[in-house]
Amino acid sequence: MMQTDEKVSRRSLVDQVADMLRERITSGAWLTDSRIPTEPELVAICGASRNTVREAVRALTFSGVLETRQGDGTYVRSRVDPTATMRALGKASLREHLELRNLLEVEAARLAALRHQPADLLELRSLLAARGDRARGEPSLAGFIERDLRFHRKIAQMSGNASLAALYEFFAVSIGQHLSYSLLDAEQPEPGHAEHAAVVEAIASSDGERAAEAARQISGPALDQLGQEGLS
Repeated sequence: MMQTDEKVSRRSLVDQVADMLRERITSGAWLTDSRIPTEPELVAICGASRNTVREAVRALTFSGVLETRQGDGTYVRSRVDPTATMRALGKASLREHLELRNLLEVEAARLAALRHQPADLLELRSLLAARGDRARGEPSLAGFIERDLRFHRKIAQMSGNASLAALYEFFAVSIGQHLSYSLLDAEQPEPGHAEHAAVVEAIASSDGERAAEAARQISGPALDQLGQEGLS
């Protein structure tokens, strides 16, 4: 038991030092492409052991925030740490998650209606048919979630905005996790085939506002319900 406690404590120290280094990067104290202080200097700055600092630097290097250049030191590669972002997403409330999903999917549908190609619509209709509908209690929850995500990923790709598509892909893991929670909650509204088919038809109409409103009906009812619960 003592060994487990020691491992947890050590991991916590590494995380704390990584957070200290990350804060200096995100605040702009250490600029992108600049070299960070040497390991002995980091030990003095953080007040931690050499091994703890080394592990923290290794963790930030693995996540793409830092880059070690052989014989030249360690440099800031990015001010954004995807692992920290994913941790924040994991701690997000259901409301926060739904609001974020709503923003991404509504805008993706709006742009897809304006920019789609005929081949895109054929694939989207195929993905809609494959997605199907899931009755509560169906055992293949993971499979259904993956089919649902393929459908929404395609709309993000059809937006013609590579950054939006990449952002949606990045958040897809969090979306899938929260979707599994809501599907298991019998009190949460569950948009079915009809609501998703409405999105497809709205995109096909090339009407951006109609597509946005149809997409809003995917997560909108659950957001409305949360709002009502908050008032009660």
